[in-house]
Amino acid sequence: MLTHLLERWGSYLRYHWAKFRLSAEADADEMEVWSELLWVMSSLVATGCTLPTVCKHLLNDTDAEYREAPAHTNKKTLDAPLSVVYARADQELFLRAALTRMSVGYSLLGLTNTLPFQRAHSRLRAQQILACWHMSARTGAPLQVLCENLAAHCENDTDAFEARVSALSGPKTTGSILSWLPLLGLGLGMLMGTNPLGFLMGSLPGFVLGGIGCGLALYGRRWTQKLVTRAERLEL
Repeated sequence: MLTHLLERWGSYLRYHWAKFRLSAEADADEMEVWSELLWVMSSLVATGCTLPTVCKHLLNDTDAEYREAPAHTNKKTLDAPLSVVYARADQELFLRAALTRMSVGYSLLGLTNTLPFQRAHSRLRAQQILACWHMSARTGAPLQVLCENLAAHCENDTDAFEARVSALSGPKTTGSILSWLPLLGLGLGMLMGTNPLGFLMGSLPGFVLGGIGCGLALYGRRWTQKLVTRAERLEL
């Protein structure tokens, strides 16, 4: 019975951890991983490499990075942030799947819908790369120019994200400080010789007022966090 409960609890934790990994917003480091991939891709295309050759070179570079890691480090993480580790794993997954399909002559349309990406941002970038490949094949547009434009777009997204984070650092700090003011007020009241806790917990009016105050404080903290999150995601 205990083993069964532990297994169910473990599967529950793994499911929600995977859901959190997929839903968590991308950070600047994760975004830069994809812009670097696109710049390397455009350079390889400029030298006359075909798409299968480009994918092989990129996969070989990834394997070489793991091989050259110091022996005392974890070769899967390479001391990188967790989001970067997931992004690189998604890149390898995408490149291997694309290379496999191209080697047997299958179409790449809908490839991203069948791949188990660990990050939502990875799925978005992979779809954009596939769109560049498809547009170049159908219209004859230079793939190098398309990759460079997409890489510049990714870098602009990264710069905009970092600017938003910097601009919102002040409101975040202010909101955190304001949320602690009620507790600071209680502490100052006790230092002044009054007994605010005795009034709040020793009488019915104090208990009601304390409950209302705690509810308003929690609601204000949640409301502030919601405003900051909406501003980070550029939601109106």
